[in-house]
Amino acid sequence: MTTSSHYPPLHSLMDADFGVPTDVTFQIIEKIEGGTEEVVKEIAAHKLILALHSSVFKKQFYGKLPETRNGVPIKDTTKEAFEKVIDYIYRKKIDWSSLLTMEMFEIVNLAEKYDLGGLMDDIKDEIQKVSLNGGNVIEVAGIGLKFEELFPAVSKALVQACAKFLRNKFKTVDEVLSFISAREGTGQEVAIVKLLTLVHKLPKENCPNCKNLSNDCLDGKEVLTDNLYGGLKLASNNNSPGWGPSITLPRLDTFTVNSVSGSAFTAKEAPSVSLARSFATGTPNFLYKCK
Repeated sequence: MTTSSHYPPLHSLMDADFGVPTDVTFQIIEKIEGGTEEVVKEIAAHKLILALHSSVFKKQFYGKLPETRNGVPIKDTTKEAFEKVIDYIYRKKIDWSSLLTMEMFEIVNLAEKYDLGGLMDDIKDEIQKVSLNGGNVIEVAGIGLKFEELFPAVSKALVQACAKFLRNKFKTVDEVLSFISAREGTGQEVAIVKLLTLVHKLPKENCPNCKNLSNDCLDGKEVLTDNLYGGLKLASNNNSPGWGPSITLPRLDTFTVNSVSGSAFTAKEAPSVSLARSFATGTPNFLYKCK
């Protein structure tokens, strides 16, 4: 007898048309206007699947005093956070980039509550990729520090990411100090002191493309022959007329260098190109494409 090695994804079980009925419903209860509590969402699941992933769910549904209620109330969290936990258990893809920092810590809280170590590790990795800019970096670090005692590993990863952002954004520690000092008196002094301490300890990172320090990245600047190497990403300079009247410049947003011979190189996007400047104007034909 032959059996298929292909199985439907686990999240197929959540589709009512799949034919495997759920046997537990979670009722997410949140406080609404006026302080009253209300069921804001119901999430159905399968006790066995939950128990296989979480020792807490296993004890809850298959322990000595198993849960028998048709609707299991869930409080002190958000419907979005609990839904993400169920998505993780059923191996649905989670769009971490759409979550705010506080929302991620809501999920951290549930990951610890339900003993989901893999989810905790995922959040620790993803929280380091949170979108940072000059306007939010201190606030984000402050959020991380609020959870320093409860969730030290995730908190440390987030605050460290904020410190790295500052270290790579500015050329000197003095520039970092100037940036942070301008934000004193905003009630974020704890985050400011922590970031300054971490920034002093951090080495600068190099841009993976041009190899310069990240705060001195060569993105958009001319590429010199000596700096060509396989894997380097370039862009055609739209301000250059090309090498000459009869030799047109390929207009591509990105060239990825394959091999180099002198000032000529082959790229995935073009068979053979010269790095030489425009004969007519001396304008560089190619620029670093780092971002």
